Amino acid sequence: MTYKINKTDGTLLTEIVDSTVDQTATDLTLIGKNVAGYGEFFNENLVKLLENFANTSAPNNPVTGQIWYDTATSRLKVYDGNGFRIGSGPIVQPTAPTVVAQGDMWIDSTEKRLYFYSSANNRYAASKIWNDSQQKSGFEVTSLYDTNNALRVIVELWSQGQLLGIFSSSTVEFTPKTAITNFTGTIKPGFNASTLPGMKFNVTASKADTMTGLSGATLDYTDFMSTTGDTSTSGTVAIVNDLPLLLGSDQNFEMAIIDSNKLAITSNFSSAKVGILTDAPDYTLDVAGSFRATTKFKLPQYTTSQRDLIDAEAGELIYNTTDSVVQVCTVAGTPGTWADLN
Repeated sequence: MTYKINKTDGTLLTEIVDSTVDQTATDLTLIGKNVAGYGEFFNENLVKLLENFANTSAPNNPVTGQIWYDTATSRLKVYDGNGFRIGSGPIVQPTAPTVVAQGDMWIDSTEKRLYFYSSANNRYAASKIWNDSQQKSGFEVTSLYDTNNALRVIVELWSQGQLLGIFSSSTVEFTPKTAITNFTGTIKPGFNASTLPGMKFNVTASKADTMTGLSGATLDYTDFMSTTGDTSTSGTVAIVNDLPLLLGSDQNFEMAIIDSNKLAITSNFSSAKVGILTDAPDYTLDVAGSFRATTKFKLPQYTTSQRDLIDAEAGELIYNTTDSVVQVCTVAGTPGTWADLN
């Protein structure tokens, strides 16, 4: 007669033929009918249950719920269908356990740190200072290898799951062997910003030791003038640009180099005026004080017909190309009244 052996939940474990024993379905010896020496098997089964299969190695044929006393670690463990895990108390070992469940705790015996598991696949340091709803935030100390296989220790700064930057105490610059998410380039001594758009230190700095210019040159704070306070320099300021100055809140006035050898002051206002030694010019160019031309002084040239079309002002000088004479306007108007000077 064949025995059918069922588990607690009613599922069939195995069938045992008369005069045979089964030592593979479980770690107990299951005895069939009319087996000689059955007493030894029966009593050994009781001893195994009494000592919870005490041994340095795990039982070979465990079933879910089976208890095993691990004599190597002096721990009582339970088989959960995937492996034996500690039944109570934290797991103490130098490497992370591979068989865990929600609520398990692991003490890293090498690094002396405590971790807990929210699930079999999620482990957190017991010193976790942020809530899941806040996402990963705060400082995290980690070790990594650089491209020269040197072990480096860095401190990452996080906020709402976003890496803000990396602190490094290494005196040399290095490149991580494995890329870090949201970070590019090398890690330099001090703080290294992540790729977060607009990442800045929005603070007031008293002084910057070094800054990088647009050309890549390293500058220090003495290379700059502030908009207030520092208003003079003993050095030479070179603006290597054909349009070096734009003036006014709307940038309407330009000082530019034309054809590499001419300086022009221009404006997009038709009524723009330039004053020299006067802050209220009345003319396109209004010079207060004496004027001297060391080379040439050239009057505007008009034919008689052209002259009579301009809005002349008293005292205005022109060169009349029709009569080849210099003329002065004695009475303003269009046309004005003109008198010859030569």
